[in-house]
Amino acid sequence: MTISQEKLISLLSAHEWKDIEFKEAKKSVPKSAYESVSALANTQGGCLVFGVKKDGANFEIIGVDDVDKVQNDFLSSLRQKDKINHIIDVREQLFTFDGKTVMVIHVPEVSRAKKPVFLNGDIRRSFLRKGACDVRCSSEEVQRLISDASEDRYDSLILDHDIHECYNEKDILWYRRQYESKPGNRSYADLDDTAFLFEQGLIKDTEKGRKPTIASILYIWAKRLPAGTASKARH
Repeated sequence: MTISQEKLISLLSAHEWKDIEFKEAKKSVPKSAYESVSALANTQGGCLVFGVKKDGANFEIIGVDDVDKVQNDFLSSLRQKDKINHIIDVREQLFTFDGKTVMVIHVPEVSRAKKPVFLNGDIRRSFLRKGACDVRCSSEEVQRLISDASEDRYDSLILDHDIHECYNEKDILWYRRQYESKPGNRSYADLDDTAFLFEQGLIKDTEKGRKPTIASILYIWAKRLPAGTASKARH
Protein backbone atom coordinates (compact mmCIF):
# COMPACT_ATOMS: atom_id res chain seq x y z
CA MET A 1 0.00 0.00 0.00
CA THR A 2 1.35 3.43 -0.95
CA ILE A 3 -0.26 6.77 -0.28
CA SER A 4 -0.17 10.08 -2.15
CA GLN A 5 0.08 13.49 -0.52
CA GLU A 6 -3.41 14.29 -1.79
CA LYS A 7 -4.77 11.07 -0.30
CA LEU A 8 -3.14 11.86 3.04
CA ILE A 9 -4.79 15.29 3.09
CA SER A 10 -8.18 13.72 2.40
CA LEU A 11 -7.68 11.28 5.29
CA LEU A 12 -6.80 14.12 7.64
CA SER A 13 -10.05 15.85 6.79
CA ALA A 14 -12.03 12.65 7.41
CA HIS A 15 -11.11 10.37 10.31
CA GLU A 16 -8.90 7.41 11.20
CA TRP A 17 -9.70 4.21 9.33
CA LYS A 18 -8.98 0.68 10.44
CA ASP A 19 -5.75 0.71 8.43
CA ILE A 20 -4.52 4.24 9.29
CA GLU A 21 -3.23 5.39 12.67
CA PHE A 22 -1.95 8.91 13.43
CA LYS A 23 0.72 9.66 16.05
CA GLU A 24 2.31 12.94 17.17
CA ALA A 25 5.90 11.61 17.38
CA LYS A 26 7.15 15.19 17.27
CA LYS A 27 10.37 14.51 19.17
CA SER A 28 10.35 10.74 19.76
CA VAL A 29 8.51 7.53 18.95
CA PRO A 30 5.52 7.01 21.27
CA LYS A 31 5.25 3.60 22.92
CA SER A 32 1.79 3.19 21.45
CA ALA A 33 3.34 3.16 17.96
CA TYR A 34 4.62 -0.36 18.57
CA GLU A 35 1.18 -1.49 19.68
CA SER A 36 -0.08 -0.18 16.34
CA VAL A 37 2.60 -2.15 14.50
CA SER A 38 1.49 -5.33 16.26
CA ALA A 39 -2.18 -4.58 15.55
CA LEU A 40 -1.69 -3.77 11.86
CA ALA A 41 0.66 -6.72 11.28
CA ASN A 42 -1.80 -9.11 12.95
CA THR A 43 -4.80 -7.76 11.04
CA GLN A 44 -4.74 -6.44 7.47
CA GLY A 45 -1.72 -4.15 7.46
CA GLY A 46 -1.88 -0.39 7.03
CA CYS A 47 -0.10 2.86 7.78
CA LEU A 48 1.30 4.68 10.78
CA VAL A 49 1.50 8.44 10.26
CA PHE A 50 4.00 10.36 12.45
CA GLY A 51 3.73 14.13 12.86
CA VAL A 52 -0.03 14.49 13.26
CA LYS A 53 -1.81 15.55 16.44
CA LYS A 54 -5.34 14.38 17.15
CA ASP A 55 -7.70 16.74 18.92
CA GLY A 56 -11.10 15.10 19.25
CA ALA A 57 -12.31 14.41 15.73
CA ASN A 58 -9.80 16.87 14.22
CA PHE A 59 -6.22 16.36 13.11
CA GLU A 60 -3.42 18.93 13.07
CA ILE A 61 -0.12 18.56 11.23
CA ILE A 62 2.63 19.40 13.72
CA GLY A 63 5.50 17.65 11.93
CA VAL A 64 8.39 15.53 13.18
CA ASP A 65 11.22 17.72 14.50
CA ASP A 66 14.18 15.35 14.09
CA VAL A 67 13.17 13.04 11.25
CA ASP A 68 16.43 11.09 11.16
CA LYS A 69 16.38 10.35 14.89
CA VAL A 70 12.72 9.32 15.01
CA GLN A 71 13.09 7.20 11.89
CA ASN A 72 16.28 5.48 13.07
CA ASP A 73 14.95 4.85 16.58
CA PHE A 74 11.75 3.36 15.22
CA LEU A 75 13.32 1.17 12.54
CA SER A 76 16.10 -0.11 14.82
CA SER A 77 13.54 -1.03 17.50
CA LEU A 78 11.59 -3.07 14.94
CA ARG A 79 14.68 -5.25 14.51
CA GLN A 80 15.16 -5.95 18.21
CA LYS A 81 13.80 -9.30 19.37
CA ASP A 82 13.20 -7.96 22.86
CA LYS A 83 10.94 -5.28 21.36
CA ILE A 84 9.00 -7.30 18.78
CA ASN A 85 9.12 -11.02 18.06
CA HIS A 86 9.36 -10.79 14.24
CA ILE A 87 11.19 -8.40 11.95
CA ILE A 88 8.51 -6.35 10.18
CA ASP A 89 9.47 -5.24 6.68
CA VAL A 90 8.07 -1.70 6.85
CA ARG A 91 8.48 1.01 4.21
CA GLU A 92 8.62 4.76 4.76
CA GLN A 93 7.44 7.86 2.91
CA LEU A 94 8.09 11.49 3.80
CA PHE A 95 5.80 14.41 3.00
CA THR A 96 6.24 18.13 3.68
CA PHE A 97 3.37 20.47 4.55
CA ASP A 98 4.31 24.14 5.04
CA GLY A 99 7.79 23.15 6.15
CA LYS A 100 6.56 20.41 8.50
CA THR A 101 7.61 16.83 7.80
CA VAL A 102 5.14 14.00 8.09
CA MET A 103 6.41 10.42 8.10
CA VAL A 104 4.22 7.59 6.78
CA ILE A 105 5.21 4.05 7.80
CA HIS A 106 3.66 1.23 5.78
CA VAL A 107 3.18 -1.88 7.92
CA PRO A 108 2.34 -5.09 6.02
CA GLU A 109 0.17 -7.88 7.34
CA VAL A 110 2.49 -10.76 8.22
CA SER A 111 1.91 -14.30 7.07
CA ARG A 112 -0.21 -16.61 9.20
CA ALA A 113 2.89 -18.54 10.18
CA LYS A 114 4.29 -15.43 11.91
CA LYS A 115 1.18 -14.52 13.89
CA PRO A 116 0.73 -13.36 16.53
CA VAL A 117 3.16 -10.45 16.40
CA PHE A 118 3.72 -9.42 20.01
CA LEU A 119 5.83 -7.00 22.06
CA ASN A 120 8.54 -7.24 24.74
CA GLY A 121 8.70 -11.03 24.63
CA ASP A 122 5.20 -11.26 26.08
CA ILE A 123 2.64 -13.00 23.88
CA ARG A 124 -0.07 -11.38 25.99
CA ARG A 125 1.03 -8.11 24.39
CA SER A 126 -0.45 -9.06 21.02
CA PHE A 127 -2.79 -6.51 19.44
CA LEU A 128 -5.46 -6.43 16.74
CA ARG A 129 -6.85 -3.53 14.77
CA LYS A 130 -10.55 -3.10 15.43
CA GLY A 131 -12.22 -0.10 13.86
CA ALA A 132 -9.84 2.82 14.42
CA CYS A 133 -8.36 1.33 17.62
CA ASP A 134 -5.52 -0.97 18.63
CA VAL A 135 -6.97 -3.56 20.99
CA ARG A 136 -5.04 -6.05 23.10
CA CYS A 137 -5.87 -9.63 22.08
CA SER A 138 -7.94 -11.71 24.42
CA SER A 139 -6.57 -15.15 25.35
CA GLU A 140 -9.07 -16.67 22.92
CA GLU A 141 -7.85 -14.42 20.09
CA VAL A 142 -4.23 -15.30 20.81
CA GLN A 143 -5.12 -19.00 20.67
CA ARG A 144 -6.95 -18.49 17.39
CA LEU A 145 -3.93 -16.75 15.84
CA ILE A 146 -1.65 -19.55 17.03
CA SER A 147 -4.02 -22.17 15.67
CA ASP A 148 -4.31 -20.41 12.31
CA ALA A 149 -0.51 -20.17 12.12
CA SER A 150 -0.16 -23.94 12.39
CA GLU A 151 -1.39 -24.52 8.87
CA ASP A 152 -1.88 -22.59 5.66
CA ARG A 153 -5.46 -22.11 4.61
CA TYR A 154 -6.28 -23.84 1.34
CA ASP A 155 -8.12 -20.85 -0.09
CA SER A 156 -5.11 -18.54 0.43
CA LEU A 157 -2.96 -20.58 -1.97
CA ILE A 158 -1.94 -18.91 -5.22
CA LEU A 159 -2.78 -20.19 -8.70
CA ASP A 160 -0.47 -19.70 -11.67
CA HIS A 161 -3.16 -18.14 -13.87
CA ASP A 162 -3.43 -14.86 -15.74
CA ILE A 163 -5.68 -12.67 -13.59
CA HIS A 164 -7.19 -11.07 -16.68
CA GLU A 165 -8.52 -14.47 -17.74
CA CYS A 166 -9.95 -15.30 -14.31
CA TYR A 167 -12.38 -12.43 -13.84
CA ASN A 168 -14.59 -10.33 -16.05
CA GLU A 169 -15.49 -6.67 -15.52
CA LYS A 170 -19.12 -7.48 -14.70
CA ASP A 171 -18.17 -9.82 -11.83
CA ILE A 172 -15.64 -7.39 -10.39
CA LEU A 173 -18.12 -4.51 -10.63
CA TRP A 174 -20.65 -6.60 -8.70
CA TYR A 175 -18.11 -7.41 -5.97
CA ARG A 176 -16.99 -3.78 -5.71
CA ARG A 177 -20.58 -2.62 -5.27
CA GLN A 178 -21.12 -5.20 -2.53
CA TYR A 179 -17.97 -4.05 -0.75
CA GLU A 180 -18.62 -0.31 -1.06
CA SER A 181 -22.20 -0.70 0.19
CA LYS A 182 -21.14 -2.15 3.57
CA PRO A 183 -20.97 0.46 6.36
CA GLY A 184 -17.52 0.87 7.91
CA ASN A 185 -15.58 -0.35 4.87
CA ARG A 186 -12.93 2.02 3.63
CA SER A 187 -13.72 3.17 0.11
CA TYR A 188 -11.39 2.02 -2.66
CA ALA A 189 -13.42 3.67 -5.42
CA ASP A 190 -10.32 5.52 -6.61
CA LEU A 191 -8.40 2.28 -7.33
CA ASP A 192 -8.50 0.37 -10.60
CA ASP A 193 -9.79 -3.21 -10.57
CA THR A 194 -6.37 -4.85 -10.21
CA ALA A 195 -5.33 -2.61 -7.31
CA PHE A 196 -8.71 -3.16 -5.65
CA LEU A 197 -8.42 -6.96 -5.86
CA PHE A 198 -4.89 -6.75 -4.46
CA GLU A 199 -6.04 -4.65 -1.49
CA GLN A 200 -8.75 -7.26 -0.83
CA GLY A 201 -6.17 -10.06 -0.81
CA LEU A 202 -7.81 -11.74 -3.81
CA ILE A 203 -4.64 -11.47 -5.86
CA LYS A 204 -1.08 -11.55 -4.56
CA ASP A 205 2.38 -10.59 -5.75
CA THR A 206 4.59 -13.43 -6.99
CA GLU A 207 7.86 -13.67 -8.93
CA LYS A 208 5.70 -14.03 -12.06
CA GLY A 209 3.61 -10.98 -11.29
CA ARG A 210 0.23 -10.75 -9.60
CA LYS A 211 -1.68 -14.02 -9.46
CA PRO A 212 -5.15 -15.00 -8.16
CA THR A 213 -5.77 -16.90 -4.95
CA ILE A 214 -7.98 -19.98 -4.82
CA ALA A 215 -10.39 -17.98 -2.64
CA SER A 216 -10.95 -15.44 -5.40
CA ILE A 217 -11.53 -18.11 -8.04
CA LEU A 218 -14.03 -19.95 -5.82
CA TYR A 219 -15.82 -16.70 -5.05
CA ILE A 220 -16.23 -15.70 -8.69
CA TRP A 221 -17.13 -19.27 -9.65
CA ALA A 222 -19.85 -19.39 -7.01
CA LYS A 223 -21.28 -16.07 -8.19
CA ARG A 224 -21.60 -17.31 -11.75
CA LEU A 225 -23.65 -20.35 -10.72
CA PRO A 226 -27.46 -20.26 -10.61
CA ALA A 227 -28.92 -19.44 -7.19
CA GLY A 228 -28.62 -22.37 -4.78
CA THR A 229 -26.16 -24.35 -6.92
CA ALA A 230 -23.09 -23.36 -4.95
CA SER A 231 -24.57 -24.42 -1.62
CA LYS A 232 -25.62 -27.77 -3.10
CA ALA A 233 -22.14 -28.30 -4.48
CA ARG A 234 -20.65 -28.01 -0.99
CA HIS A 235 -22.75 -30.88 0.35
